[in-house]
Amino acid sequence: MGNVEVLLVDFFNQSPRLQAESLEASLDVPSVRPKRFITVERTGGPENWITGTPTLAVQIWATYRYEAGDLAQTVAEVARTAVSLPTVARVIVSSVYNFPDPDSKQARYQIVVELVTKFD
Repeated sequence: MGNVEVLLVDFFNQSPRLQAESLEASLDVPSVRPKRFITVERTGGPENWITGTPTLAVQIWATYRYEAGDLAQTVAEVARTAVSLPTVARVIVSSVYNFPDPDSKQARYQIVVELVTKFD
């Protein structure tokens, strides 16, 4: 199956809905921060030789809190459609919450995404 973080970043970056919102996803905070962007980080989840159940933190960064919150709902809806990928059997968005960045003070929301994946 490969790296699940890269899988989700690529999925988000190919989404016409997120492209329409001018949202680009990456694994790290860009060195030159756009006003709005997405980061994806695996935070845990077990794997065996057939399947995995990774948990991912998807962070939506924006200028204003209300904007980050609205975009988080959109990203959550798009994340649920990742079940269309051949290696993803289930997608659960288990939470959406305000998560401002303590260092930059930039508005940020986080969604927690749980996948069930299968290996090729």
